[in-house]
Amino acid sequence: MEQRPTRSDLFKLGGLAALVGGALGIILNLLHPRSTDNVGNVRGHLEMIANSDMWRLIHVGLGLAVALGLIGVIAIALSMVGSPGEEWARTWLIFTAASSAVLLVLLAIDGTAMKAMADGWLDGGKDAGAFAAAHAVEVISTALFGAGTALYFGVAPLLFGMAVFATGVYPKALGQAAMAAGGLGLLTSLLMAIQGVTTLNSVFLFPVASLLGTIVLMWAGWELWKGQASVGSTRSTTVTKTETPVTPGL
Repeated sequence: MEQRPTRSDLFKLGGLAALVGGALGIILNLLHPRSTDNVGNVRGHLEMIANSDMWRLIHVGLGLAVALGLIGVIAIALSMVGSPGEEWARTWLIFTAASSAVLLVLLAIDGTAMKAMADGWLDGGKDAGAFAAAHAVEVISTALFGAGTALYFGVAPLLFGMAVFATGVYPKALGQAAMAAGGLGLLTSLLMAIQGVTTLNSVFLFPVASLLGTIVLMWAGWELWKGQASVGSTRSTTVTKTETPVTPGL
């Protein structure tokens, strides 16, 4: 008779997904082309994209990392079901799912549309019409970048930190790290909204904020994979209160 996967097995797979997705995201972010010379310079940015042979592959890989990370988030949130932090965990899960969708749209536009636009512009002799079209796509991509930073690397880690503090299932230090990562992510997105994309917020602050957020996810995934974060294992020690039925009229 075939044995069904247990809840513990599913938690371990979710923890593994968080670890693999996080590691993949860190590696590909390090490989992602960046330069302080083309920040705010659309022509320079287009040339960098057109001259990159790994642009599409990197963005496809980052999309896979986001998808794996979301699987990890689902498992981590489910591990808090039945704990005092369940509502925070549910909110974090919903918010992360929505912000993951924003990131996937961003990666699709930046990795495919922008690459095609940049290649066409460069191969066409840097035609003015092609540049105008590429510039429009760049504006959309930049707006999604700011929104994704605020949601995925800002608000979502803050919600997870609150869930950790409330639930008592994960180490309190993990909640503190999540709050720090979320605060930096929000600061980065705020600077993007006020200043536009600058060297400070896009080349320096964003990589640090995304790295911290990814480390938090991997840490939670590790705790889940070890089996120490399952609420199911602590339910037997939870004291349940029973109320004496009240007879109407007495």
